[in-house]
Amino acid sequence: MSSSPSFGGGNQGPNHNTLEVVVENRFDGSNYHTWKFRMEMILLDKDLWLVVDGTSVRPSTTNGQTTWDKRDQRVRASLITSLRDNQMHLVTSAKTSKVVWDKLATIFETKDITSKVFATIRFYSKKMSEPETVEKHLSSFNVLRTQLKVVGIIVANKQATAMLIGSLPESYDGFVMSLT
Repeated sequence: MSSSPSFGGGNQGPNHNTLEVVVENRFDGSNYHTWKFRMEMILLDKDLWLVVDGTSVRPSTTNGQTTWDKRDQRVRASLITSLRDNQMHLVTSAKTSKVVWDKLATIFETKDITSKVFATIRFYSKKMSEPETVEKHLSSFNVLRTQLKVVGIIVANKQATAMLIGSLPESYDGFVMSLT
């Protein structure tokens, strides 16, 4: 099984109208920005993003409504099934994919002072543990940097580089010394 969510379909066999979200990497409440970006890319690839972003609105003609409703139902089902069980209660009353998307954004894209403070603390206190791989550490470091950007705090590349080097454990001191 793939390690990232994907939608079955496209022109792959008889079920080309189904969207299958892989169970791994579902949104669990802590990975919103990664989940959001992944879902947007998947929906763009499947030409369904316009339903979520509000560009495609429900037509007034019955025939057009049926087609639009089917597309919206596919997207809504995909969004909801890409959530872990502990997040589904947030969107159970949402009747359209746009309402699902907007509800999650309202909850998880807050830019208040508390969000900024906690995002800043998480970023600046990030330390790599000894058993953690550099790849995993770099990935989580970049996620934290992105979270800062989302709340309006930009970390310059030089500052991020210094923070990353400073977050390495003592076992990397030789490597760090070779950089100077």
